[in-house]
Amino acid sequence: MKPPTKRRKINTVTVEEVKFDDSARADYLTGFHKRKVARIKHAQEQAAKKEKEEARRDREDVSCVIYFLWLYCSINWASV
Repeated sequence: MKPPTKRRKINTVTVEEVKFDDSARADYLTGFHKRKVARIKHAQEQAAKKEKEEARRDREDVSCVIYFLWLYCSINWASV
């Protein structure tokens, strides 16, 4: 047979009243939404910034290709 297990005494002291600061509580509860909105806004700004950067790179690539085509064609015509 097992020996009896030791039991802990349950704390019998109870808190009579818990007081909350209403403004701090409201800040805490609405903070979740504010941070979520801020995250979404930041992500949208980053996506727009990335799109602009890609568009700039695309324009740069196209202008580079056009320049090299022009250079290649002018060299070929000069040798003819």
